[in-house]
Amino acid sequence: MNQIAEATARPERGHSLDLTIVNNGLLRPISIDRDATVKSLLERAIALFGNIPAPHTQSLWTEKGVELTNEQETLKAAHIKDGDTLLLRPGAVKGGQS
Repeated sequence: MNQIAEATARPERGHSLDLTIVNNGLLRPISIDRDATVKSLLERAIALFGNIPAPHTQSLWTEKGVELTNEQETLKAAHIKDGDTLLLRPGAVKGGQS
């Protein structure tokens, strides 16, 4: 079977990502669709850790220290890959609600 036919017959393996979210040294696994938005992952990550003070100030960060600021972007577009670890911590520019 040639590569084009094989790619058509077997679509990309899995549409979900298995990630690890870290908050204050605690690690939690999470699975989410790669086409989900950064905002939906952020909301689920906050829920994973329960009662987080000032949840509206939280953001997701890569291990390289890059904040995921575009909450409408898909995880695929944000270059989040299966097996990545993301940090849940206060955002650089988030503050109180207006």
